Amino acid sequence: MLKLRLALLILAAVNLPAYSQSVMLVGGGVEGGSWSNEAYSWFVQEADSGIIINIDWNNPDPWYADYFIGLGADPQSHAFEIPPRPIAEDSATYYHLITASGIFLEDGYQWQYVVRWQNTMVTAAIQYVFENGGAIGGIGAGAAVLGDVILDAQFGYPDPEIVAYDPYHTFITFTDDFLDILPNVFPEPFFNSYGQLGRLVPMIARRVQDYGDQSLMGIGIEQETAFCVSPDLNGTVYGETVTIISPDYFSFVNCVPGEPPTFTDIHFHQLLHHATFNLDNRSLIDPGVYLNPIINPPPDIPQFNAITLDGSDDSSRYDGEVVITNLSSNPLAWWQGLLGQTAGNGLVPNSIVMPEIWDDPQFYANRISGGYWGLASNEHFITIYLDNGCYANINNNGLLTAGMLTYVLNGISATWAGTNAYRLPGIYDARLHFLSDGDSLRLDSLFVGIEPDQEIEIPPQTTKLLQNYPNPFNAETTISFNLPVRSAVTLSIHDIQGKRVEVLVEEPIRAGYHQRVWRPEEISSGIYLCKLIANDHHNVIKLIYLK
Repeated sequence: MLKLRLALLILAAVNLPAYSQSVMLVGGGVEGGSWSNEAYSWFVQEADSGIIINIDWNNPDPWYADYFIGLGADPQSHAFEIPPRPIAEDSATYYHLITASGIFLEDGYQWQYVVRWQNTMVTAAIQYVFENGGAIGGIGAGAAVLGDVILDAQFGYPDPEIVAYDPYHTFITFTDDFLDILPNVFPEPFFNSYGQLGRLVPMIARRVQDYGDQSLMGIGIEQETAFCVSPDLNGTVYGETVTIISPDYFSFVNCVPGEPPTFTDIHFHQLLHHATFNLDNRSLIDPGVYLNPIINPPPDIPQFNAITLDGSDDSSRYDGEVVITNLSSNPLAWWQGLLGQTAGNGLVPNSIVMPEIWDDPQFYANRISGGYWGLASNEHFITIYLDNGCYANINNNGLLTAGMLTYVLNGISATWAGTNAYRLPGIYDARLHFLSDGDSLRLDSLFVGIEPDQEIEIPPQTTKLLQNYPNPFNAETTISFNLPVRSAVTLSIHDIQGKRVEVLVEEPIRAGYHQRVWRPEEISSGIYLCKLIANDHHNVIKLIYLK
């Protein structure tokens, strides 16, 4: 602390840019091309073309200094190695770093940065440069440690297929007091390349459940991609894809050691080159080069078929309406634009079915990103992901019940979508659901939307279950209910003894006026009860079924 106080005495002699902070998160991969020239030029500009110091705990690469200088940075820009902790704690290190207008952290290992630099002159200097108008950036592990929450990898890097089944795996360790640069941000580099969807979502679920981080936002940065955040918290994509994942206020989260997590109603955006997203109000500011508005409203609710999707059977792909092909011949098919599409049998309408997602690490990206591509190129579709040993039952009413691990990415709600020249997909305003054993999701409810020219309804004042019509009824009846606020809803049918016969709804639903159709199957005529549970409200009505 004494060294830090002494260091502060020289601050008046340090010239830093006279405007606010900027951050560049780089996913990794090959730099030095057109995508990186634009992003790194932005970084040089945000550093006021001053001195940029690239740092590492081991053998920093002088290439970065040359690259920054070539883009207009001060010729005194240079690499700086900070290996053992005593050097990191030395005030001379602090004095040296705060002469920079920009500091760039190289790739490496998160834990090495944390164990060597946390609570030292290094992090104090980075924080000072940032708070006094400098630019801070990082690539790979260097980007990961700039977040509010860090997967520090103290005991190793957990593979996504491990975390997908156990969010409490011993390799999942967090650091959340390294720097204060990007509040509520959890960066994840090489996002699609390594199938990190299966790792990032369970980690966010844990943070929400165990730490109360309801505002946490995962940012997955792909290789050959930079996400450049300006002082107004507008983040712009340069290169390929940036994926933004965050919980909704009504997301349901349940994490148990040794089991896949349940995490519903997750905001999902995958942005492409030049798209701009505001991290404060969490909205799309500019769609960029490739995203296009989705003008057409969702289709009418389709007719569902009773079916079991087998995650161990690759032919389950053909149960969707569109099939993604060429998944298992080239691990880079997703990256090189070599995936294909063909018609499926449509047993699950408006869908892509993707089994075996965690079967083979070299094809994770093909299957995960292939599901995104299906949504980006087919309006109002959903993608259903399953793994080996997992299944999903869908009944005639569209109720999906998960057997072990099932993911549903809902593109029906999306408002922007598109693909770049290599078919890398972008989609904005999708919703993601991670389901575990026994969890259910009503697929038919995903198709209910507001048409572009339709006036937005004023929500009702009270929660109410209305009498079904017709009643008595024969083949089917319509059940209506009102919700004044978005609610966790269960709408179920019971026999006169109270035994549950069927579940029509079991999910969060927006405020408004809603209807569900009940078509009884293989039950006898008689009196039945319909029960609505919406948050803390309970309503019951009688239904008379006549065959």
